[in-house]
Amino acid sequence: MIETRALTHTYQPGSPFESVAVYDITLTISDGEFVAFVGATGSGKTTLIQHFNGLLKPTSGWVKIDGINPHEKDAPKGRMRSLRQSVGMVFQYPEHQLFEETVAKDVAFGPRNLGLSELECGARVREAMEKVGLPFETFSERSPFELSGGQMRRAAVAGVLAMRPRALILDEPTAGLDPGGRNDFLNLCAELNRDGVTIALVSHTMEDVARLARRVFVLKKGALARTGAPAELFADTDGLRALGLEPPDMSRLRSILNARGMDIPADALTPEAMAETLARMLNPAYKPEARP
Repeated sequence: MIETRALTHTYQPGSPFESVAVYDITLTISDGEFVAFVGATGSGKTTLIQHFNGLLKPTSGWVKIDGINPHEKDAPKGRMRSLRQSVGMVFQYPEHQLFEETVAKDVAFGPRNLGLSELECGARVREAMEKVGLPFETFSERSPFELSGGQMRRAAVAGVLAMRPRALILDEPTAGLDPGGRNDFLNLCAELNRDGVTIALVSHTMEDVARLARRVFVLKKGALARTGAPAELFADTDGLRALGLEPPDMSRLRSILNARGMDIPADALTPEAMAETLARMLNPAYKPEARP
């Protein structure tokens, strides 16, 4: 769905303040994938993902969405508008984008800009609010600024979902949330992906990446340093630290236990997976409880 080839972006090219933010990045994100972008602060993650829905134009190289380069002269008319409908961007602290007097009006802003009928807008608003866990009857007439932090973030995401995107680009979406709000938001992301939405997540929290992503891109100083499945990348704790990243807690625990003679598999990346692995190893009669 999203493909880049030799994508490079330079800020203020030709000036004394020229800065290469991302360099020579080639990657592909398939339809329905859940991928993550990680890297130390300043590694180019946010600059890179802003190319995925046309907010930034490559200085060189290209990006294609569904096989079309929106910046080419012969791109279909209205392609950029269509692109921003199909690839939704959720910025860090998206609640700062809320501005209408009610939640329903805020969520309806995008669909109305598409020129949809009031009937269609209303259906999309209700659908999006229900999907993010803000029941329409309860929250539609409330001010978005009276919601909790987690609810405000959900309202902002509902505004993106009301455009019915095929992909969501999430830039540090759990920043500033309390543990409960963070967990709820990540569950929402997983649910959307199960419903077929492609997800690209930028995060500094390796636990979130280990829990959700099926493929991880590691950036360092604007270049793509490594790519792989979470179990593969996080098993190499020394290599990860060399890239300026701290492995998730379960990877560090795995290293400690394996150094003491245990054989914990690399895919025990979440507390639940680690607990189940240890239970099986320590109690051969263990049977996991059925999960809903």
